[in-house]
Amino acid sequence: MDLPAAYAQLSPVPVVITISAAIAPGAFFPQIVPLSALPPTARAVLLMRADAPLEDRVAALLLAGCATEAWTLLDRERVRAPGRIDLLLADWSERERARLDLPPAKSDVILGLGAERLDAAAGALADTRELLTPLWANPVGRWSGPLVIVAGDAFTIDLPTVEGVLARPALPAIRLTATTLTREDTAAAIAELLLARQRPPAAGWPRWLRSGVAGVARAKTRGDGPSPRAMQELRVAAGAAALTELLNGDRDDAPLATAVCALLTHARRRAHLPTFLDALRNGSSAAGALQLAYGLTPELLLTER
Repeated sequence: MDLPAAYAQLSPVPVVITISAAIAPGAFFPQIVPLSALPPTARAVLLMRADAPLEDRVAALLLAGCATEAWTLLDRERVRAPGRIDLLLADWSERERARLDLPPAKSDVILGLGAERLDAAAGALADTRELLTPLWANPVGRWSGPLVIVAGDAFTIDLPTVEGVLARPALPAIRLTATTLTREDTAAAIAELLLARQRPPAAGWPRWLRSGVAGVARAKTRGDGPSPRAMQELRVAAGAAALTELLNGDRDDAPLATAVCALLTHARRRAHLPTFLDALRNGSSAAGALQLAYGLTPELLLTER
């Protein structure tokens, strides 16, 4: 269904949308049509109007089978009634779970790779949630309901992912390969999913940021922190020039990216991470965002731990 085209045909009609009805001019008196009496497609088309309540628009889009449009709308608009939105998404999640014949969620995870993987997946989710707490709480990137994890051909479902990630606000999903079923790989994939949910700029998040956050998630899951001292030593060994190249996107160095992100996600500093992402989202350079959010420069990355 092409909702924009359908709305373009309808838009010249001066329809007034209330909480429960559509009111259009008639020959002798206004025509009042309850929204609940309209077919799902017609209701979704009417509620594309910007003056319609966001929650009603999302509900109508989901009922009409336009989940992608609903996710786009949710990511673009400010949610004024998160409780009602959560109920809508929970209802959709349950219907989608049944449609895909997914097992029930356990520990906030739906597994498509066998019950023996549940503890590792749930542990990876808990590790990443602790590491990136400010992003989990950020209204920009929050999601509702469980996370779907599928692997290789072990569980084939109609669940397309982009680069292994389906970053929607309900039933978000990661797809792992048969060789990446470790707790470390799962944590890294969850970290990348969470970043993808944070309304990235048009060009996407910088490569070093995605690589570094995933690297820190791996290290946390391994139990080595990562070590602030070891990460500082790595940054010092690289030098300020290499750090500048990394921030500018001119250097592909996963260990160094991890060393930088270890500083940004440390317990003392991670509260600044949403501000850093917001600066990047609004066009700041990585160095500018680093200075704005953390008060750090490439030179200070050598001395801070």
